[in-house]
Amino acid sequence: MIKIQNLTAGYGKTIVLSHINLELKNETYGIIGPNGSGKTTLFRVLTNSLKLKSGHISKINGVCGYLPQKFGCMPLLTVKEQLQYFCYLKKIPVAEENEEICRVLRAVHMSELADVKCKKLSGGMVRRVGIAQAILGHPKLILFDEPTSALDPEMVKDVLEVIKELADTGMTIVIVTHEMGFAREVANRVIFMDDGRILESGDPKKFFANPKTQRAREFLSKVL
Repeated sequence: MIKIQNLTAGYGKTIVLSHINLELKNETYGIIGPNGSGKTTLFRVLTNSLKLKSGHISKINGVCGYLPQKFGCMPLLTVKEQLQYFCYLKKIPVAEENEEICRVLRAVHMSELADVKCKKLSGGMVRRVGIAQAILGHPKLILFDEPTSALDPEMVKDVLEVIKELADTGMTIVIVTHEMGFAREVANRVIFMDDGRILESGDPKKFFANPKTQRAREFLSKVL
């Protein structure tokens, strides 16, 4: 479990996140909020690319997997070569590289495309490569920033199924999304953010049907 206690963070003198408290268990979380609510900044804190101004995050054991909102492949590399590059960045031993690449390609249903050049992949396939690189090295925590961004409905369905299968392996998965339906389908728990604070959280199926507070109802009216 990852504990976030009284976290405050921002850029320069600008405070973006204020007094965030969260406990992340081995579940799938959907973070929803309007632009500027602090979702991406929270991811930057969790990946250690942004320092806290105050507060505490319990140590994240092992590597952290991360799929940014804008993910691209090097067009002249094959899918396997692209993943070899990420293995190098994650310092995965060369002796384990081939087995690990085969594992993640199976997870995203792309084993037969290992030798295909990335320039020939569809947008949905590129997103699957992004998910594959995120799970290299058996991370305990995986962060997906808008994994269905700019995908057509059929591709969204494919990504949804892949993430559901990953969730069954007991990882902690945190997904930033604007898609209410996607959050409802994939998340065990939704977290609503606005103005750098957590407004509300709960079971998505129950919450969407019956928001618990007036603040939550006001929030939903902003983003639905």
